[in-house]
Amino acid sequence: MLHYFEDLTLRQVADTLNISESAVKMRLSRARQELYQKFKNFREVKLHVEPI
Repeated sequence: MLHYFEDLTLRQVADTLNISESAVKMRLSRARQELYQKFKNFREVKLHVEPI
């Protein structure tokens, strides 16, 4: 959220969270991958809706 919505640089996020810049990059990468998987699974779910 800090990087994408508050427009902080990776360095600023790292300083705010007291972690390394590489840790910020890894967390962002993992978060993007998790979102990708969730959206991928959502799209693959077939809804069984009966017409009215």
